[in-house]
Amino acid sequence: MRRTDVSDPGASGMQRSRPLRSVLHAPAVAPDLAPRDRVHGLIDEAMAATGLTILLGPHGSGKTTAAAHWTRRPGARPTVWIDAARAVSDGEDWEFLTALIDELSGALGTPDAETLLGGAGERRPLGRMTEELGRALTAARCPVDIVVDGAERIGPEGLEIIPGLLAGCRGLRFLVLATHLDPAALLRAEMTMDARVIGAAQLSFTEEEVAQELARASLSVPDPAVTRLLEGSPLMVRALICRARRYGEQIVTAAQAEQLGKEVATQSLQRVLAAHAGGADGRPLLLLGLSGIGDAGLLAAMLGIPEADAGGLLDGFHRAGLVSLNPGGQLFRVDGALGAGLRELAGERLDQQELRRAHAVIASWFAEQGEPVEALRHALAGDDWDRIASLTLLYSTELLTHGEQAMREAFEQVPAQALRRYPHLAWYRLMSLVRRQEITFPALRAAGEEALAALDPEAQGPALLLGDAIRFATARAVGDFDLTDAIAGTLLPRVDMLLAMREGAIAELAPAERLIVVAVRSWVARTLRQYAATNRLFQGDHIGALALVEPVVLPPVTEQAGFDWRRLQAAGTKALALAASGRIGDARRVLDWLEGFTLPPGWDESYAGAPAVLARAYVALAERRPDVARAEVGKLRRHEGTIESWPYFVEIRARAALHGPAGTGLSEFVTAVEAHRERPPTSAYLSAKLYAMGAVLAARSGAIRQAEEYLATARQAVPGRYAGPAAVPADGFPSLAGNDAATAAGETGPGPAPDGGGCRQARTWALVELAQGLLDLMGGRLGQVTERMLALTSHPLTPRVEIGARLLRAAAAHANGDPQAAGIAAEETGRALALAEDCECLSDVFLLPAEHLAALVQAYAPHRSGLLSMMPPEVQGNPAPDLTDAERRVLEELVHNSSRAVIAHRLYLSVNTVKTHLRNLYRKLGAESRAEALQAAYQAGVLVRGPAGPEGQGAQAPEE
Repeated sequence: MRRTDVSDPGASGMQRSRPLRSVLHAPAVAPDLAPRDRVHGLIDEAMAATGLTILLGPHGSGKTTAAAHWTRRPGARPTVWIDAARAVSDGEDWEFLTALIDELSGALGTPDAETLLGGAGERRPLGRMTEELGRALTAARCPVDIVVDGAERIGPEGLEIIPGLLAGCRGLRFLVLATHLDPAALLRAEMTMDARVIGAAQLSFTEEEVAQELARASLSVPDPAVTRLLEGSPLMVRALICRARRYGEQIVTAAQAEQLGKEVATQSLQRVLAAHAGGADGRPLLLLGLSGIGDAGLLAAMLGIPEADAGGLLDGFHRAGLVSLNPGGQLFRVDGALGAGLRELAGERLDQQELRRAHAVIASWFAEQGEPVEALRHALAGDDWDRIASLTLLYSTELLTHGEQAMREAFEQVPAQALRRYPHLAWYRLMSLVRRQEITFPALRAAGEEALAALDPEAQGPALLLGDAIRFATARAVGDFDLTDAIAGTLLPRVDMLLAMREGAIAELAPAERLIVVAVRSWVARTLRQYAATNRLFQGDHIGALALVEPVVLPPVTEQAGFDWRRLQAAGTKALALAASGRIGDARRVLDWLEGFTLPPGWDESYAGAPAVLARAYVALAERRPDVARAEVGKLRRHEGTIESWPYFVEIRARAALHGPAGTGLSEFVTAVEAHRERPPTSAYLSAKLYAMGAVLAARSGAIRQAEEYLATARQAVPGRYAGPAAVPADGFPSLAGNDAATAAGETGPGPAPDGGGCRQARTWALVELAQGLLDLMGGRLGQVTERMLALTSHPLTPRVEIGARLLRAAAAHANGDPQAAGIAAEETGRALALAEDCECLSDVFLLPAEHLAALVQAYAPHRSGLLSMMPPEVQGNPAPDLTDAERRVLEELVHNSSRAVIAHRLYLSVNTVKTHLRNLYRKLGAESRAEALQAAYQAGVLVRGPAGPEGQGAQAPEE
């Protein structure tokens, strides 16, 4: 029912029968509290539209003060104020009716409760008595606003009195103030009476209102954090002003506001416990505060009482406004400062044994709800290592992604007996250490030895398989890649056998073995493949990495299971392997496929999302967007210090610097390497790749000595004695592209071929050779450059290495200046640029110093003049002008000495239009004549010279 006439007392036809005090029994308002016009406007608007408005907010939200000010505003209607918190016992609806009757009797002269109810002590049906009161109010014929404060103490049946009166009395309006209301009663009020609810968010102060209140109190707030700490709370603002006056302060600091917030929260908590302890020590409420959320089953398990009794306690807490219901009405949640205070108080009032038991029960409940992070936190608080072992085995990736802090706390205090009983905890401890920025390599090796020492040498069956998985992860963490390859070769087939195991056979296993098998089938199998793939990736074996990870690259989002972090990481690893090898087009397609799913917020800042983000950075570099590449790497800043990832971060930033002027990026590289001196890369390939890139940056900056030092460090990373490809016979030099160069087209077999030390050595050699070739080029040792690069390009290479090698050989040949060498330079330039374009990694050409690259492009690839625009101005030569399509067509006709009339005829244009295009061409090319225009166009690469020369014989120039 909508009431449209309640804002106009005259519309009701009621005439006041006696004078009425403007406000009866309203609370006093401090004189220094200014009325809040914004909130008054909200109340006025709501009351004009309906006869029932509800101010709903917790203690301290300012609803009582706002209502008291509203009743005293100019032009306010007569108001009766009923304080249900004082006049009504909890849920006593009859007391509310009698209090309402007596207050109205004093204000309007209507019969009192003794008269109207026929004996106030005798309870009668509420509905019938409401009708009696309605008739008395109608007879009084006086419009009135009734404010009901503390309405949360009124039961659902008592609340029905309000719509009953509104339905029969025109000109009557109710303003109800409550910390909470029964959800069903609130819904009925909104549906049947069109009640308007003004919530805590609308009652809170805006930042502007906070500033006005503090300024009115002559308080200075130099720190903007004060406003944030006050959280718009009217209670906090008022308390802050009172404190300042008490101590004579004129400046408010953030520390004062923070301390005040704690004091207010403590007072609120004490008031709640005093009123709703549920026992002398408040045990039920304290236990509920430990979990922060739960249902009747959880509370019953913690208290050891029937679930029905626990449900009654929860209902009482809900009626008191201590807990809120989730939308489904099944879970109760303790919010805000109350929850924090209850947890702190529980630690003081409950003994340690009961606390551990409660945390264990809560951990079990969260595990059943599919919340492993919360389950781990409570299992850790309850010292429940059986639960911790189970959670870490079943939910490893989720915990490492979302519960990194909880995992870190767990593995910092894991007792020795737990390690012996559950050796996989040592594995996770090792994985957690790998991801810490402060960890050193000796500490990591010590943790690895501890993990191996915890293994049972006599383990059999699934326990032996898990032990081998731990040996694999330990070897990978400490950089023993030969051992990881050997273990993976025997481990993965056994894992595949477990995946094919029948459910019936699994059910017959002992509980400990069944847990391992379930974990292997659910995530260990994929994780091992992924670890094996990244193991190959760290060695530069991109094709081997692809072969390993491909079987576990699956859609990261499914209707049945939702989002899967492990699948995100697997797809990202595939994209990274493709991008790092130079297959940018393939990497971009994988990323497009991955990002076509609805991924959770923050996925690109997570550990699981790191491989995909690094791949996106490589793609951005290939698209000649170095700033985007740096921004992508910046998203992973909190993972940058990990031993396994930091070389990628530094290398990508170094490659981005190659797009800028000479000298860019060297200081940043030096700083990054120094910061990680205690945590060197565990992979020889990554180490050589990193320091070779440092040598390139230093050489381009003119710091030749530093470049040679970096190059020497890169050589030390090469397995075995460094000799270089030129010293290896052609038939004995292993493939640099990986295990099988034929797979460069994207074909991978069912599994990776063995990747021996020779392949790793060759891949690492190639990186060092490129850097050495660059130093030789800049030192003028052209013969050595030619010899090195000729030896290098005689073997299968990854696209990225081949592009650099061919450009270095082209630059050396071009610098020789003889006609034969010019032919070699032209051929190698063309092959390098064609390969870069085919692999969509054109940015790799910037390995060459800008002046050398510009010379090659201008001399042998003028049609690639777009590369010049990305180089420093001093080496660009004559950059290509920005010509329209029509101007280009006219320019091409100009080559043949055609007249303006002929050009107009051939291009279906008017002669005047041709004149306009020629005038624009001359201006853009900085030319005064046809000959100057053509010369400028050839120099800028807009036109390409043909074999017969640019000009025909005997042709005429167009008329000027």
